[in-house]
Amino acid sequence: MSSSIPPSVRKASRLQLARRVKKAVPATKEATRQLFAFIRLLFSLDYTKLDVLLIAAGTFFAIASGIPFPLLGIVFGELINDLNTTTCSESATASSDVTDSVRRKVFYVIYLTIANFCFIYIHCSCWSFVSERIARRYRRRFFQSIVRQDTAYIEGLPSGDVISRLVRDVEVVQSGTSEKVGILISTVSYFVTSYVVAFIKAPTIAGMLVSLVPCYFLMSYVGGYFIQKYSNRINEHVDAATAIASSSLSHLPLVCAFSSGDRLVKLFSDHLLGSRMDALKKAGTHAVQLGLLYFIAYSSNALAFWAGSRLIADSVESDRGDVSVGAVYTVIFVLIDASFILSQVAPFVHTFAAAAGASDRLQSVIHRESRIDGTSETGAKSAPFGEEDIVFHDVHFTYPSRPDVPVLNGINLTIPPRRHTAIVGPSGGGKSTVVSLLERFYDPSMGELLIGDQSFRNLNVKYLRGSIGYVQQEPTLFDRSILENIADGLANSSNEAHRDLAPFVLDSTLADLAASIRNGTAENEAIEGHDPKVARIVELVRQAAASSNALAFIETLPHGLATNTGSAGSQLSGGQKQRVALARALVREPSLLILDEATAALDSNSESLIQDALAKLQDRVTMVTIAHRLATAKDAHKIVVVAKGQVVEEGSHVELVAKGGAYAKMVEFQNLETVDMPAIPEAYVSRDTSSSVHGELDGSGAKEMAVDVSLSKTPGEETKTQAGSDETVEEGDKAKPPRWFTLKFTFALVRPNLGYLVLGLSASVVIGGSYIAEAVIFGHTISSLSLCTGADNIRHGGHLYGLLFFIMALVEFSANIVSGCAFGWAAEKILTRMRILSLRSLLNQTITWHNTDGRTPGTLISYIISDASALSNISGSTIGLLLAAAVNLVAGIVVSFVLAWKIAIVLAPCIPVLLGEAVKRPMLALAPDISKAGLAASNITELLTTRSADDELNPQSSGKNRRDYKLLLSEKPHDMEAADSQPDGTVPSVPVSCGQGMNIQLQDVHFEYPSRPGQPVLCGVNLNIQAGQFCALAGSSGSGKSTIFAMLERFYRPNRGAVLMDGTDITRQLGTEFRDDIALVPQENVLFEGSIAFNLGLGARPGHRPSQEEMEEACRAASIHDVIMALPEGYQTKCSHDGKQFSGGQRQRLSIARALLRRPRLLLLDESTSALDGESERRIQDALMALRGRTTIVAIAHRLNTIQRADRIYLIEGGQCVEQGTHNELIARSETYRTSVIQQSIQS
Repeated sequence: MSSSIPPSVRKASRLQLARRVKKAVPATKEATRQLFAFIRLLFSLDYTKLDVLLIAAGTFFAIASGIPFPLLGIVFGELINDLNTTTCSESATASSDVTDSVRRKVFYVIYLTIANFCFIYIHCSCWSFVSERIARRYRRRFFQSIVRQDTAYIEGLPSGDVISRLVRDVEVVQSGTSEKVGILISTVSYFVTSYVVAFIKAPTIAGMLVSLVPCYFLMSYVGGYFIQKYSNRINEHVDAATAIASSSLSHLPLVCAFSSGDRLVKLFSDHLLGSRMDALKKAGTHAVQLGLLYFIAYSSNALAFWAGSRLIADSVESDRGDVSVGAVYTVIFVLIDASFILSQVAPFVHTFAAAAGASDRLQSVIHRESRIDGTSETGAKSAPFGEEDIVFHDVHFTYPSRPDVPVLNGINLTIPPRRHTAIVGPSGGGKSTVVSLLERFYDPSMGELLIGDQSFRNLNVKYLRGSIGYVQQEPTLFDRSILENIADGLANSSNEAHRDLAPFVLDSTLADLAASIRNGTAENEAIEGHDPKVARIVELVRQAAASSNALAFIETLPHGLATNTGSAGSQLSGGQKQRVALARALVREPSLLILDEATAALDSNSESLIQDALAKLQDRVTMVTIAHRLATAKDAHKIVVVAKGQVVEEGSHVELVAKGGAYAKMVEFQNLETVDMPAIPEAYVSRDTSSSVHGELDGSGAKEMAVDVSLSKTPGEETKTQAGSDETVEEGDKAKPPRWFTLKFTFALVRPNLGYLVLGLSASVVIGGSYIAEAVIFGHTISSLSLCTGADNIRHGGHLYGLLFFIMALVEFSANIVSGCAFGWAAEKILTRMRILSLRSLLNQTITWHNTDGRTPGTLISYIISDASALSNISGSTIGLLLAAAVNLVAGIVVSFVLAWKIAIVLAPCIPVLLGEAVKRPMLALAPDISKAGLAASNITELLTTRSADDELNPQSSGKNRRDYKLLLSEKPHDMEAADSQPDGTVPSVPVSCGQGMNIQLQDVHFEYPSRPGQPVLCGVNLNIQAGQFCALAGSSGSGKSTIFAMLERFYRPNRGAVLMDGTDITRQLGTEFRDDIALVPQENVLFEGSIAFNLGLGARPGHRPSQEEMEEACRAASIHDVIMALPEGYQTKCSHDGKQFSGGQRQRLSIARALLRRPRLLLLDESTSALDGESERRIQDALMALRGRTTIVAIAHRLNTIQRADRIYLIEGGQCVEQGTHNELIARSETYRTSVIQQSIQS
């Protein structure tokens, strides 16, 4: 026969077979590799004998738990035979024997269920303990490894990869080693035992039902594949939408200021709508899968009873008695259930494979040796910081993420000990990179960094960072008390005197102390209840706060040091945050103090006080300052000018000015214009300056230093209500809406989809009723197969009820598809609408609402995603299942009492018990979900901070999660430094503003924040700004300047007074159209996740889509166009979280460009040039001056050279305008202003 096959066909067959073998071999190898990887996972990372015992016990009892159910099938089958025997028998003796037999079997059922309960409980507990112990080991070891990794490695990871591995991969490992392992082992045991039992009881029927296995597996695999496919697509859209919502809620002031809420909501809705068809396909696939589940089950019943009736009839006719109805029932009972359950747990194999893969990814980090290990004990733990020079010798450096862009090009720099060295230069010149090398976040690519003759590479990294105090350009505070934030500096301090204090900093002691003080306990009394070392920590914190000039404003806060700073320090102004961060650096008494623009947000008086305090430390501390404000650097012992990654010149202020080089040019750019200092008339010196402005004010109000809240963290859009009342009522005091209101609102959401819901509910009624029909048919089937009914009746009954089971299979299949598709489509539409409405509503809530009851962006995001999804269940499959269950319950009770009321009475008490457990279990399981979601989101946000000397904590400590998480990510360096090293050339034309400037008046404005009643922030402010003027607000930090901006944007309404724009009181307006003419550059410049073009476009007027030419024009005016064009993707370059890949100065210029793109009539600048070098600042000033006349400009600035050309300068102190005039006028008559000018003067 084979000879007739052509050779070509045989050869093709052999080749095809060979290809299949080749494909099968790698698949087999991969499966074997995954199996061994999973076993290795179970016994990895310092496992103990207890782990081995738990795994062995879990495996044994999981196998045991698969045996009782098949045995129960045998018992149930014999019970049915006994009951049928009783029905056929007319003998009292036989009936008594059957009763005894039934009683014995009932006890067997009890014994088997108790044994099964114990086996399941033990194996689930064992595997749960195993997974928890493994996850704990992986979490601890991974965290320890991440802490010791070098910054270059962290930056080389994809965005969010560290968090993903720590959270998601560990969760995957925990899920893959949990009770699912026991369930799979138990299911396999159940499956094997069931088929053994089935082939013993009725091999013919068992052979027929073997087909169930491939049917269920095919249904599960194909359905699971498509559901996963559509779910991934949906998640991509939802994740993108969630990122937009998160950014919007985190940066709500910008959203409100630029009226960009509708644009962001539109973008949010576009992402959600993009997933609609995938959601419908997913719902349809799930409906078909569920329909097939019932179709296969009922069809199997039909086949089994039809075949069983024929076997029983043949047995009766031949009088063999080898097949009984009980045997048929046993086979159906065990095989249908076992085959279905095995198909349902088959996806667990993918879970185990995923766990093995996640374990490999985690272990690749865990076992990685870091070149710069911040936790290692190796290396020298002594360095002559106070005796020897720190030397950069021909240092070259490129960031690993951009190896082709040099940042430092052979820099040679000497930092003398116990002296103040200032590093100045243009933005992007490499100044912050010098700091990164000093902190040893990186090692030089070439060259050497030395202290004396000792290389930094030979120093113990932990000791090095513990010896350094570091204050960032944009300080990060955490959502806890000021006391805890400052005391963080003591953690891992290299100072021997602080070693015994670290445990109290790392545990919850300080948090408990702050909470006690906030609850009304006096500070001294609260401290007495703790260890004496806690009192020492508090004293050190107070001393550091006094040195940083922070103690004065801290003592005015409601709870002093125990006052919570809010999320990211939102309850403090920018200057106050910088002072707290400076105190955090000073508290450890560092040997090397690094200040990266640490006083940029401070007024000149505060800066002068801090500089005086720092000067006292110079005899024992080596200090390095990075500054754009040259007045900060002029008193340094040594000034180093760095540009294009090289030292351009160095020397003292006087020496460098005399040289007439780069530094002298910077001085020329920044210097306040020379003015004659006339003799000050006595009347100007002695008079009450406040009366010259707006009449006599309450003296006590002028003296009170109210605390200002940073405008950049002010959330919310106000509600359309009358001034005052809406912002003074705390949201927590408002009564919750009645339940009927909630139901009414829910019905309004559901109403557009009533057609789909009615269709789905109708199908659910059919599904619920089918369970009762199944019970009735099953009962009649068992009765019809009784041996005493005769062979013909048995065959007839099998055919009839088999047909009815098949009809039920078709009905169930159709009803499930209709129900699933109808509910799925309705749920998707309602879910999308609910999420869009939720975001829109959140963007329109009052600031008071956002600032109370712990409403952080993370918690609100969980409301949009989780709560909206939960609400959609009222129109999804959940309500269908509830209706089907209700129909089944009610109809089942009625039918039970009709057919067998005595048995029904006996079983009725079980109903409330089962219902109670069904309700209680999910409530207990899901209660903490929202709080956990909010906490997780907050922790992930806090991860995006710096790995500085202040934050290098002990990974072995038992501190709070947020303390530990601080270590995970180091600050992304200023990736754009090299691109920005060459400033833009000339000042281009400025985008023409729309119309003319706006007249602004503040009339007797009083205000206090609702969260701090009784602490006035504005105390009768009166301002009159003419259209087209350039006006400035000057004064100390926390005096109320940013709050005035909040009044102009109507983020808040004043408690008393009026805010007029072109004669209209905006506090009495309902709409926010006035914001269309206003542009804001906030103090903390943030960017949304998206392209540069998208971020710029948010500044455009509502309804206007800016052209590429308009964006380029605005960017040229802000001196950022050349930097953008140097990027590979230009204006389409994606901005990361908060735009951290840009330097502070570059983010500031992008924010200015975004504001200019609006062509505003009123431009608000809140410290808009604090992070810019002198030349960039001068170009932007020239650009702004070109706007004067067409645009009203109001600027807040501590750099007086920024505002010296202003038409009017208002001096704000204690929430009042105490003086006003031009720069020269204020020098002549304001002692405060004149002192600030002298302090900031950088004349040689």
